[in-house]
Amino acid sequence: MTAIQEGCLEFVFPDDMHAVQYDKTSLFIDHIEKIQKTKAVDIVFLDTDDSIVLMEIKDFVCYAPENRTKIESGVLFKDLLHKVKDTLFGLWIARFRENEQFAPIVQNAFTSHKRKVKVFFFMEEDAEVSRLFSKKGREVNMKMKLNQIFSPLMIKPLLLNACSLPQNFTWKVKRVARPVGSA
Repeated sequence: MTAIQEGCLEFVFPDDMHAVQYDKTSLFIDHIEKIQKTKAVDIVFLDTDDSIVLMEIKDFVCYAPENRTKIESGVLFKDLLHKVKDTLFGLWIARFRENEQFAPIVQNAFTSHKRKVKVFFFMEEDAEVSRLFSKKGREVNMKMKLNQIFSPLMIKPLLLNACSLPQNFTWKVKRVARPVGSA
């Protein structure tokens, strides 16, 4: 099992999913990040159907008021698109530079139509804040904005949180203590 902590959330993946905390890898830090204004998703992994999954994580628990404007304006989703685009570029570099850390993920990528790309936007919010703003209505609105922004890439992002993980997902998430030294 591979455990990846992102803020107060810990994601646990079976080893065969080859999960990587992409924005913390040497490929990203030593090479890709050096390109001006380059961004990255948090986690990259292989799904059970052999698709490449790019996952961005936002933990808005206790920060909902500050992020409400970003959500409603769509800025958050445009930023996600930028991160996905830059991460795909980074994975392309990994593929053609034969980067060992990413080999299982990218070995068939960019050479055929066999490997799909999925985008998961994992967003945790305070339960009581979500109720105040009609959780279902907000979810529908966010999904619509995500689909609209990603339509040129022909990708339908999945909006997820700890309570909405499908039963068939083989990876799990749980809330943990914030890492020492993080804000």
